[in-house]
Amino acid sequence: MLVRLLSNLSQIDGVNGASVLHSDGTAVAITGEGPPVGALYAELLHDAARMATTLDLGTIQQLWLESADKRRVVSTLRGGGSLWVASSIATPIGRLRHEAQTLKPVIEDLIEV
Repeated sequence: MLVRLLSNLSQIDGVNGASVLHSDGTAVAITGEGPPVGALYAELLHDAARMATTLDLGTIQQLWLESADKRRVVSTLRGGGSLWVASSIATPIGRLRHEAQTLKPVIEDLIEV
């Protein structure tokens, strides 16, 4: 069910894949482009949370990363997990952020079952 839900993100023009990761960076579910699995990604979220605390921004809900030809939107999930959506630069960042935020409660419920 979770993989099918993530596959729906691939219907968005330019989306190459999505993945849900545990807090340690191991994969829960993967679709499309290879997932950002590993401690490096867990560390990225940890560092962002630490910066947010230092800057008194509160809890991190989403991050987005952009390079010359790729985008990544990361939504934090209950329990320390994360949802990663990979796309081309042509995909509107607002659409990616909206879709990730919309799916977040459903994904959280599915991984708690």
